[in-house]
Amino acid sequence: MDIGTGTGIWADLIRVNRAIVTGIDHSEKMLEKARKRYGKHISFILADAENIENFGDDSFDIVTASFVLHGMKRDKREHILLEMKRISKDIVAIYDYDKGASFILLFLEWLEKSDYYNFSQHFYNEFSDIFTNGKKIPVKKGSALYIGHKKRENVKLFDNFISPVPLSTGPCKMGPAVCW
Repeated sequence: MDIGTGTGIWADLIRVNRAIVTGIDHSEKMLEKARKRYGKHISFILADAENIENFGDDSFDIVTASFVLHGMKRDKREHILLEMKRISKDIVAIYDYDKGASFILLFLEWLEKSDYYNFSQHFYNEFSDIFTNGKKIPVKKGSALYIGHKKRENVKLFDNFISPVPLSTGPCKMGPAVCW
């Protein structure tokens, strides 16, 4: 499950690795673009990330979100993270901002009235409150991959799976740290 899938790019990166992917987004216009480009391979559903209670517990092997949570206030982020954990069988992966973004990015996020500053300063702690075994993997300056597990026994298995060398055979658009 890819939450806040937008145009489906992140969902497709997951699908390339032979996963069956469902993407949700609250914007019908974004989903129209996603369906045109990836609709043969990915199921897209109009839904708000804050209202995913229709999905049952442990419905998806992995639940992801890419550059979604930084735009929300802490209480919304916490609610969404708890829902992501609930519908995931084990792994929740968030690709989003970290400390160290450029001035231009800071300015754009300020114009959008996002919660970028608080997100970049406190998100890993928020994430770790929900996933006591959470990890942050720096991807490039100003961004990171946050990985959380529900099942303690799978932490070591997943750590062995993450590699600085691309594991996919296709071209990687996001850099080696996320091409797995």
